[in-house]
Parts: sequence; C-alpha cells; structure tokens
Amino acid sequence: MGDRKSVISAYAYGMSRFMKFLKDNNDVSNVENFDKLLSFSTKKITAVLRDYVFYLNSHVKGVSVRTYLNGPNLFFTMNDKIWNDKLTKKSIHGDDGSELLGIMVTKTGSQSYYVKHDKVTSNFSGLSWDFP
Repeated sequence: MGDRKSVISAYAYGMSRFMKFLKDNNDVSNVENFDKLLSFSTKKITAVLRDYVFYLNSHVKGVSVRTYLNGPNLFFTMNDKIWNDKLTKKSIHGDDGSELLGIMVTKTGSQSYYVKHDKVTSNFSGLSWDFP
C-alpha cells in the first residue's frame, strides 16, 4: 500500500468519478451532494454501483475497476449503508472481457493474478492464495 496521502488521494479521486457518473445519470443534481447518497436504499445503492461497474467495464481495464470502486465502497461502509457487495463485484469483467470470480492469486513482490472461470491467467508455480 502507498503512503497515506496517495491512498487518500486515490479514494477521493474514485469518489469524485463516481459522483460525476451519478450526476451524468441524473441520480444526483450536484457532485458535492454526498448527503443525497445517504438517502439511497439498499437496492438503489446496489443498482447505482452495478451501473457504475458496467460503465467502468467499458472504459477501463478490468482490474482497475476495483480501484475506482474503493472510494464509493468506503463511503457507504463508513456511513453504515448496506448493499449487495458480492453482486457488484461479480459484475466486474477481466481485461479480456470475461467475468472475474474475484479470487486473487499473488506472488510476493510481484503483480496479482486473477482466477477466471476454469483457467488461470498465469501458472501456479510459486504462487500463494490470498483471500481478502
């Protein structure tokens, strides 16, 4: 994980992108109206997060979608809002357009790999399972 300032900056950037998406879709009238998000029901939160994931799937690489979701996820978590996080995460697609199962395989000091359907994006030698 990076230093504190860069982590905060990444969360803030992810949240600002999410708010812009909501404004463009008429879910909020002002990108600084965070209180409006607190009035969303569980179903509404799940729906807007899934819509955002579908939007991101067509605009950024698959593993980047999770990074952009960190801000909104933290916002809803810290405000005790409940949504179907599993359904949202299952909507994320891999870089090749296939659905990710959400299981991350890591190699210490190296990049992460994801298990997709019945195949793995890299071989298993020297890898360890990392369940979030």
